Amino acid sequence: MANTKLTLFRYMDEEYCERMVSDGEIRIKSSTEYRDGTGLTELQMDDEQHKDVDFVASAIRDVKVMSKDINIRHRLRRPKEREDGHLYELGASAALPYWMCCFSTDLRRDLFAERDFNCDAAVVVHDADELFRRMADASGPHLGRIPLAQPVSYSTTNVSRYGRGYEAISPFFTKPSSYRHQKEYRFVLYPNTTGQACCHLRLGSLRDVCEVVRKRDLETGKVDEASLDWGVFSDWASRELRSNERIVLVALYGKKIRDIVKGPDGSMKLGKRSQGNTATRVLLDHLLESGVPVDEIDLESFHKAEQIAKRKVYGPNGEEFSRYEVNGKF
Repeated sequence: MANTKLTLFRYMDEEYCERMVSDGEIRIKSSTEYRDGTGLTELQMDDEQHKDVDFVASAIRDVKVMSKDINIRHRLRRPKEREDGHLYELGASAALPYWMCCFSTDLRRDLFAERDFNCDAAVVVHDADELFRRMADASGPHLGRIPLAQPVSYSTTNVSRYGRGYEAISPFFTKPSSYRHQKEYRFVLYPNTTGQACCHLRLGSLRDVCEVVRKRDLETGKVDEASLDWGVFSDWASRELRSNERIVLVALYGKKIRDIVKGPDGSMKLGKRSQGNTATRVLLDHLLESGVPVDEIDLESFHKAEQIAKRKVYGPNGEEFSRYEVNGKF
């Protein structure tokens, strides 16, 4: 996402919001604090250092651990075989705890509720890039840590992949899909070897890049809500995750799905399972997986659409587009 000045929102009680804006005091938490939910709301009780995702695929093509200067451990298991492939479990963990500071791309009344941030105010960060630069500078002298910042990618449990695809996971920027409504953007400092549950950065006045808004301001209409479209956020987070230099990236062959074939008498029927990711076959797979009887599906129309979907597509320079290649990485 091209943003010269990224706007983010940090939800806290009004007292802490005022201190952040006037004095530049920012409290960052250790990932270890998230293990038992101490001081956190119901939706924030996961073990932050260890991330997992399940997905369905027919085979794994390659696994890359792109850890760069950070020790990332990974685990890949195939616990269950299915008719259309295998269920895989992928895990990634940071070898050491880390500091983290969480923001949201949204300013919405529902995020003030107890199940999320349970507070009465928020700091509007009008220039997040500048704030993160100052935070990184302030952390260097006494923490000496690697600063990371990007949107969180939300993993869906038992998700199916089609054609040639990928599964990416980060111990820092992956969370379960139950959190997706928060649209989190996270600042991370790695590692935390102090054993402390939190620490404070003091940046001096942030009034040039931040301001405080109160929950009541939204309730009375004094301030409007702001919400980034979920599709835009999801695509952005996915791109950032794939381009991250500190992730586990699995290249895979997706689940095998049914095709539609024409019989000798001209009638349509389901063919054998094979690789594919055209929109028609994927839609057909979703219908069959959801329990729609075959005799209630117009197979002839799906067959016609599939023939169109199989046609080659060419770019303006005459090159044929590959339907399967992902980012040219694998």
